[in-house]
Amino acid sequence: MNYIELINRFWQEVEMKDFLPSEACVYFRLLDICNKLGWQNPFSLSNSRAVALMAMNEKTFRAIRDKLGGRGLIEFKKGKKRESAPMYCFPEKTENGWVFPWGNFLEVKNTVNTTANTPVNTPAYNKTKTKTNKSPNGDGAAPIQTEISLFAEEEKRAARKKPKASKDPPPPPTLEEVLQYFLSRDADKRLENWEESARRFYDNFNAVDWRDKYNRRIIHWDSRANSWILDDEKRQKERITPNESEQGDKFSGRRGTEPTATSRKGFKGTL
Repeated sequence: MNYIELINRFWQEVEMKDFLPSEACVYFRLLDICNKLGWQNPFSLSNSRAVALMAMNEKTFRAIRDKLGGRGLIEFKKGKKRESAPMYCFPEKTENGWVFPWGNFLEVKNTVNTTANTPVNTPAYNKTKTKTNKSPNGDGAAPIQTEISLFAEEEKRAARKKPKASKDPPPPPTLEEVLQYFLSRDADKRLENWEESARRFYDNFNAVDWRDKYNRRIIHWDSRANSWILDDEKRQKERITPNESEQGDKFSGRRGTEPTATSRKGFKGTL
């Protein structure tokens, strides 16, 4: 496989037909993967691995892959879900022109099948049960070997980067729940009219669909209710304090004005 010829052919196609940067990215990334696999052609590559390497969504990757295939730069065969990954193949230059060597894949596949159909004696000390394939004649076959991806570590990292599905926010509270919470905070002892305060709290946030001033859903409404109680308690104390001061002033103004009050020498005031 001559990768120089493949690169030259790609740029010849670019001169004849415009290519997007993303299309060049996909082509050369596939060529790079083939190189890292020792120029194994064709080769397999899962969609999740391809998307992670090329930093694009799967829909865009598939569209570019189809476009490259339509221009004869690559060929691919779709895989089967949970069974096999898609296969990619680069053309090779021959006397008859550019040819896709899918025969290489068939030769390797036949070799693997021939090896798999050869009986293998399992050592006596191996007590691990392994699932095996059986032929129609009932002959035993070699144990199924789990295919280890060459990019297992990177696929794990890509899976960890996937955003977690957001949970639905809890439903807003009912008036009864608000009243119960106010009671749990001893609002009946702290406020003169705790029930009226609880209803105002419920009506205030229910009117805006339980959203804050930034239009975000209020999740922890109980903390809002606690702040509401504290604010009402503070206003109540501020309202009561001036009234007590006024009553004290009135009482001190009346002192010494009683009819029976008498003056004492050396004392400024009356008794």
